[in-house]
Amino acid sequence: MDRTEYEFLVQRLTSEKDIESLHKKAGYSKDMLYNILAKKIVRNTLKKFYPIQHNLEFYYRRWIKGETIVKIAEELQFSPILLASFLLIKKKGFNRKSFNESLRNPALIKDLRVRKEIEECIKEDFVYAPWAYDIQKKNGEEGERRGAEWLDKRGIHYMTEKDNKEMNHHHKTPDFLFEHPQDINGFKANWIESKSMFGDDREVQRQFKKQIGPYLQYFGPGIVVYWYGFIDDITLGDKIKIVDETFFKD
Repeated sequence: MDRTEYEFLVQRLTSEKDIESLHKKAGYSKDMLYNILAKKIVRNTLKKFYPIQHNLEFYYRRWIKGETIVKIAEELQFSPILLASFLLIKKKGFNRKSFNESLRNPALIKDLRVRKEIEECIKEDFVYAPWAYDIQKKNGEEGERRGAEWLDKRGIHYMTEKDNKEMNHHHKTPDFLFEHPQDINGFKANWIESKSMFGDDREVQRQFKKQIGPYLQYFGPGIVVYWYGFIDDITLGDKIKIVDETFFKD
């Protein structure tokens, strides 16, 4: 994706409604739009995390007077679930374990108002809600499945991350590690790493520091696939090829 187009989408995306609108009007993938918006929300949340904690007494008083957590969070452009965790853990006797259990099963909450508001937070928060985590996990598994299917059809042998861990080869392993260098659409690669996300500058650099750099050091050249796209002009040098799903289409 062109950088200018990406920057436009980042500015345009503010809520789930924008995802539907951009999908219908311009044909953008919902998964890609969701991923870009989710990253924007996470980064904004990190900026506001400590200021909101610092002023928690103010937000608690508003809540006690009748405003809902979702309404306050919307005004702050902050995660409803994180705001709920601040309020309930600091002010209502919850601990981290009981709060997380309540997210998975709100029926455990005896206070009817708190239960209702937690249910609303879960419904509205598409980044930090349990169902959102489940979707992210499912998308990750689907990306790995697609990669494995593509390699299997071409008879390319590989070891998965699970295989390598069982054999105690390395503590950092890519999703697909080849027995021998493979010519993958004109690029000689020793491995492929699957990422069910959009690759912008910060994400690509974060992943390079966390995983891709060590893979390059341990195993040599490889491919990183961002299934939901990436900014075209991002590069990690000539030994790492960044691709999207179109790279694997026949």
